[in-house]
Amino acid sequence: MRRHSMCLAGVLSVLAFTFTPRVSLAQDDDGSITYLKNLSKAYIQVAKKVRPAVVHVSSVKKAQVHPGANIPERLRDQLEMLRPYMPRHDFRMPEQRGTGSGVVVDSKGYILTNNHVIDGADEIFIRFNENEELPAKVVGADPKTDLAVLKVDRTDLQAAKLGNSDALEVGEIVLAIGNPFGLDSTVTSGIVSAKGRTNLHLTDYENFIQTDAAINPGNSGGALVNLDGEVIGINTAIISPSYSNAGVGFSIPINQARKIMNSLIQVGRVTRGFLGVQFQPLDKDLAEQYGRENTDGVIVIDVIAGGPADKGGVKVGDIILKFNGVEIKNGNQLRHTVAETPVGDQSKVMVWRNNKEATVNVTLAELTPNAIARAGRSEAPAPSSAAKVGFGLTLQELTPALAEGFGYDPQTEGLVVAEIEDDSPAARANLATGDLILEAVRTPVKTLQDFNRALQNAKNKKVLLLRVKNAKDPARFLVIREAE
Repeated sequence: MRRHSMCLAGVLSVLAFTFTPRVSLAQDDDGSITYLKNLSKAYIQVAKKVRPAVVHVSSVKKAQVHPGANIPERLRDQLEMLRPYMPRHDFRMPEQRGTGSGVVVDSKGYILTNNHVIDGADEIFIRFNENEELPAKVVGADPKTDLAVLKVDRTDLQAAKLGNSDALEVGEIVLAIGNPFGLDSTVTSGIVSAKGRTNLHLTDYENFIQTDAAINPGNSGGALVNLDGEVIGINTAIISPSYSNAGVGFSIPINQARKIMNSLIQVGRVTRGFLGVQFQPLDKDLAEQYGRENTDGVIVIDVIAGGPADKGGVKVGDIILKFNGVEIKNGNQLRHTVAETPVGDQSKVMVWRNNKEATVNVTLAELTPNAIARAGRSEAPAPSSAAKVGFGLTLQELTPALAEGFGYDPQTEGLVVAEIEDDSPAARANLATGDLILEAVRTPVKTLQDFNRALQNAKNKKVLLLRVKNAKDPARFLVIREAE
């Protein structure tokens, strides 16, 4: 567009030497200026429609006194007996103030914002465009998605219209509205740069919209808006080495935020479904071993005893393809789908098992801190000597003493990796000494005899599918290949 404008200016300057031009920018034969003016009007209309529903959220954390906090930790026990004879040592934390944004979602006073905007606050205030300021209380908060709902004592607020974030397209024009650096009702524009961003390590449940609309400190909790004037995201975070806009901002999709918001308003907390499996993504090698033509789905590496999946018949080694009809492309999608499924509902889980599809019915439990507690351990195998088993591996049956030495529960069963030859297939597969082999060729192994029997039954003796774990990380599947 800029290149076209420069060319147009050049033409006009040449024509000026020969006759008085009759063409003006207002007439704009090709319609480009008219198009820009119409786009500008659309921005203006959206801003007028949404700005009154975007508020300034300020929080106050009162000054706190911590007795003895200025005494070094290593001296406190020694000085405790002398405390009655010592002057009081106090450390005063000054009052802390925070600022952010929020979106009015209901005329009765409900406001949606980020949890990190109000987390730990003793007082919260909402400032509206007309500079009216009201105290707010927290209705509920969900740190796992970084969302919170506030309430003010007013019932005639202009509420924003919430859109459908699933209908967003990459490249779609959006506006960000909020209060960066305390500048109320700031509007910036950009496009949807990407959808479904994960692995940012910002929240437990990530499915972010990425945008290049300018987002800065203070925008958190504000609105990402489409050209229909609908809120399609709650602005949350940026990636920037300077902590200011670098064109990479992230918003929580409003469809996800709406579910969290409704749960917080209705029951004051968020309930999430619990399936009771651990899983890992498929790679090409694993997909080949399981007879799959693509890497869609996730492979189950552990089933929690007594959990919903265990009761429903999900097995280690199953590849989860669909959950309640939703195609599962990756682990993040499975986590979100399960979490958003009502507790107690029976769900259909389609899995790939024994080279064919199967469906099992699972009734989800509620995800709680105790939901993933493991139970039921069998006795460890008797001691035996280490043995070379090929692929550059030396294995040894796990004993209670070995288990303790490698950091496992004394009752753990399996074969421990005792030695790995340099530049061997096992080394190239990133196995490590102390890793525990739980399965070989999709067969549980507790003894060296189990392992050798599994190798003998393998169709391809140059490829070894293992299920392994270590003391720190959960189990995973990997493929070891002999060099061609």
